[in-house]
Amino acid sequence: MIGSNHLPECLRERMTQATIAVVEDPFEIRLERLNEEYFLRMHHDFTHAYGDEQGWQEYCEYLHHGLSAIKRRLGLQRYNELAARLDAALTTQLTTGSTDGHLAWLVPLLEEYYDPMYRYQLEKKAEKVVFRGEWAEVAEWVKAQ
Repeated sequence: MIGSNHLPECLRERMTQATIAVVEDPFEIRLERLNEEYFLRMHHDFTHAYGDEQGWQEYCEYLHHGLSAIKRRLGLQRYNELAARLDAALTTQLTTGSTDGHLAWLVPLLEEYYDPMYRYQLEKKAEKVVFRGEWAEVAEWVKAQ
C-alpha cells in the first residue's frame, strides 16, 4: 500500500525482490521539485478541476490531510506547529501568489520526519542498492540496464 493506494499482489511481490537505484539529489533541488509538484502544479490542477474557490478549498484540504495523516508520528505539539505554518503559507499563497512560505513547514518535515524515515528504510535494504546518484544519473543508469 502506498498512502491509500493498494498495489496488485504480483507487483508488490516483484518490488520486494527487485534491486534498488537511489536518487540522491541535493536538498535545494528536492525543495524546488516539491514546490513545483505540490504547490504550483497541484494548486493549478485543483483550480482547473473545481474552479477557483472550490479548487482552493480542495487544495488546502489536500495539504492538511497529508500532514494530518502523520500527526501521531510527529506528536501533537510538532503537528500543531507545522499545521500553523502550513496555514500561514496558504494565506500568503492566496494573497500574494508566492509559495515560498511553504518552506517554513516543508523543510522541518523533510529534515525531521521524511529523510530519517527514508534513511532507515534504505539501511534495511542496503544489500539491494545497486546504484546511487542524482536524478539524471539514475535515469541514465536505468536506460542502460
